[in-house]
Amino acid sequence: MMRLVIILIVLLLISFPAY
Repeated sequence: MMRLVIILIVLLLISFPAY
């Protein structure tokens, strides 16, 4: 389950532009 959460967080970080 923790892996799924980490994957979702990574996807969100990639989706948002890095300032």
